[in-house]
Amino acid sequence: MQLLVRRLAVLPIGQERIVAGTSYEQASTTVPSTSWRRARGLARYWPFSALALIVLGALALRVWGVRGGLPYVDHPDEPNPISYVVRMLRTGDLNPHFFQKPTLYVYMLLGVLSIHYRLGLQSGLYGALDQMTVTTHIYTTIPGFFLWGRLLTVMLGGLTVAGVYLLGRRVWGAGAGLIGALFLAVSQFHLQHSQYVTTDVASGLFVLLSFIVAIAIARQGHWRAYLLAGLLAGLAASTKYNAGLIVLPIAAAHGLCWGRQWLVRGVRLAGAAAAALLGFVLGTPYALLSWREFVKGVVGQVAAYNDGSQGDIRGAWNVRGYLHFFWDAGLLAPGCIAVLIGLALLLWRDDEQKPGARAAGVLWLSLSYRICCCCSRSRPISCATSSRCSCYACCRSA
Repeated sequence: MQLLVRRLAVLPIGQERIVAGTSYEQASTTVPSTSWRRARGLARYWPFSALALIVLGALALRVWGVRGGLPYVDHPDEPNPISYVVRMLRTGDLNPHFFQKPTLYVYMLLGVLSIHYRLGLQSGLYGALDQMTVTTHIYTTIPGFFLWGRLLTVMLGGLTVAGVYLLGRRVWGAGAGLIGALFLAVSQFHLQHSQYVTTDVASGLFVLLSFIVAIAIARQGHWRAYLLAGLLAGLAASTKYNAGLIVLPIAAAHGLCWGRQWLVRGVRLAGAAAAALLGFVLGTPYALLSWREFVKGVVGQVAAYNDGSQGDIRGAWNVRGYLHFFWDAGLLAPGCIAVLIGLALLLWRDDEQKPGARAAGVLWLSLSYRICCCCSRSRPISCATSSRCSCYACCRSA
């Protein structure tokens, strides 16, 4: 009996098991220590912790100075969306009656400013809008509206930084995603435009999200990826018309996925187009409900830019001016060089080692074609704001 007990007895010592009656070397089975398990858990979650710090830092940088200039309004594009929202709150009519730009951002702004206005009514800050003297251009009598609108753009900028991480992680790895997110977080150009009540950062976010899903199309070609990418492309177009050219990478991804069968699988691309149309209408419903006003606004906007009277970079197909913008203000010289190196790495990398890396490079090239299209008939600097988010993740992070 003693012999049986001696053989079966197991004595726990720390994190080891020792069978009585046998040598230490033969009977001990080492079990991973608690500290090792914790280290492994931290290694698994450290990218998310680092991303959280980067996003919080990006938000802090953008919130800092968000009041800049108020109650004076320096940016020429800020007063219009605020005026549309004030008119909607005053009249209850959700039709902006002006379609020089689509309306998704205006409705997002309406949701935020409705809360601000209701809180202002309760605190006595505001009265009935039809009894107030409201000015939005040059000097504003409602600086709180601008502040809350800018904070909305700040949040969209923070989400864009997180989106850059997702794209870099999917294409290359967590480290690349974090580098891309960090670069965008401290980018002077993106930071500056994240502090305005304008559509640029919002359109950049939807372009980026659509680009991420386009890579999923290139890899797997699932129906849900087509529909989601198309929907996001429609929402991008509903923040800024020329951002809708993000459909070009979707079409390129379709070709990369199916090759010679691209026409046979064309129904999926048609589904993406239908989803894009739905997304645009969801963000700009009065494009259908007030068709004549919509067409008039779009035609007027195209004519205004075609005659060279508007825009930051003048002239049709001014590619040289656009490249100067990237070199001097948009990405700066180090950023442009990093983009070129990163793009070369994406195109060279073996897909078996980094699935989707080469596809991302090809899709980014199609996005560059979109930039050239914008140069010919639209506002290049706005296109840059939309596309540079994808540029940072796909190229610079590599």
